[in-house]
Amino acid sequence: MHRSNPLALASGLLFLSGLGLLWYVSHDFPVSSKFVFSIGYCALASLAGFWMWQHGQRLARIIEDIPTSRIASAPQGYVELLGKACKIDDMSLVTGLSGTPCLWYRWQIARRGGGGHGNDLAATLISHTVYIPDEHEESQSCIGIQDSSGEAVIFPHGSEIIAAHRQTWHEGDARFTEERIMPGDPLYVLGDFSTHTPSERPWDLVNEVASQLSIWQADKPSLLRRFDRNGNSVLDPDEWEMMHREALRIAKQKQVKELAAPIVHRVMAPDNGYHFLISSKPPQKLASHYRFWRTFGLSLFLGMGVLGLWLAGLRLVI
Repeated sequence: MHRSNPLALASGLLFLSGLGLLWYVSHDFPVSSKFVFSIGYCALASLAGFWMWQHGQRLARIIEDIPTSRIASAPQGYVELLGKACKIDDMSLVTGLSGTPCLWYRWQIARRGGGGHGNDLAATLISHTVYIPDEHEESQSCIGIQDSSGEAVIFPHGSEIIAAHRQTWHEGDARFTEERIMPGDPLYVLGDFSTHTPSERPWDLVNEVASQLSIWQADKPSLLRRFDRNGNSVLDPDEWEMMHREALRIAKQKQVKELAAPIVHRVMAPDNGYHFLISSKPPQKLASHYRFWRTFGLSLFLGMGVLGLWLAGLRLVI
């Protein structure tokens, strides 16, 4: 399943692997293996820091540099939109663990381990203070965005989502965390924008009539029941004419209905590898969020890299 919070996922995995390393080095294992695992962890943390640094740098720059488009006049392609989250007409609100109706949710259940064993301080610390993720779920329902010029439908699959609403509660040894996007929240989106109008498909009335006739003729018993008025099991010329008039009427009805359909604006994951971002935090806070991860990632990259080199040098001396 796609995880739409990659920074949190990376930092969580790094934290859990750090706890595993802490447990390992606190036990009676060979010193050489402790060095190997410690150096390996430093390398992993340094690489993770490099990715966080690049991810934060790229997103902060995009948010600060790309101009905001209005929905009604946005160009086709990669755009930045700023508006309010709204419900799509024919869709219902969704509910997560908390039961709160919302446009989108992401929840996680994390559980705390049992008690430590004997004098094992590291195991006791981990089991009493650390929650290990156990279950998670994320809604994939569409989200509406509205500005003063119009509305667009966002298909969130493949996006990184940052929600302003976050709720955490505990039940026994379980911790429940839920994030939500609510109707009326400010909404910031980076993604691939496209507009779909009824005029995109040229209307061919002759083909529509022929298509309708083919459908009827494929089921001869139903065709006769509908148009064989004299019951002779054969369509007479006047019955053929009646069938064609009915097919023409249905085709014209369909034409009127399709041409009256509203223009639909969509935002989806870009095909060119550009970042797909949805946030209910305003752009200023969003840029600060990524600047923090940029700084944190750079510090982690340099700090763990230096520590890993120091441990490698120390291992050679011992």
